Amino acid sequence: LEEYGIAYKLDYMGESYSALTNSLLPAYKAYTGSYWGQYAFMREMEYGFPSIASDDHLPIIMKKGEEFLAAHADSPFLPRILFLLGKANETAYSVGLSPYKYNSFCSHSYCVELEQNTEKYRLNAIKHYTQLLSLPGGKEYEEHLKYILPKLKTKGSSYGAFYITCGGC
Repeated sequence: LEEYGIAYKLDYMGESYSALTNSLLPAYKAYTGSYWGQYAFMREMEYGFPSIASDDHLPIIMKKGEEFLAAHADSPFLPRILFLLGKANETAYSVGLSPYKYNSFCSHSYCVELEQNTEKYRLNAIKHYTQLLSLPGGKEYEEHLKYILPKLKTKGSSYGAFYITCGGC
């Protein structure tokens, strides 16, 4: 493993080794224009990208996802990227609405940011979901979004409050 530059650790009870990082971002950075490079990016986005703090993954997903869209408008993974961007914005919007967010979901400064930008997140979610549904690959998301989009368009929350208050579950 060392010969190939892979950092590793001895796993539980010393029975096997595992990589310290399973990030696919190096593959994306090395092959950004290729199918497999873009696939690597999509998988990293699905996992939330490596983040330092537990409450900073949504802004990272949104920022990197927007950068990907700008660079790869013709990507075969465009439907999935749009869905993930829509979901990140929808989640930020819904968490911003929750009266329980300060109790269990986010740090004070991040919660304030969510509260101040709920409308921006709502509109971005609608934009990404609408664009997704206009694509040939967007058909597989229709069933899910037929429940979500009307709630977003009428400024309703698409999540139940118990998702935001479950804390350690």
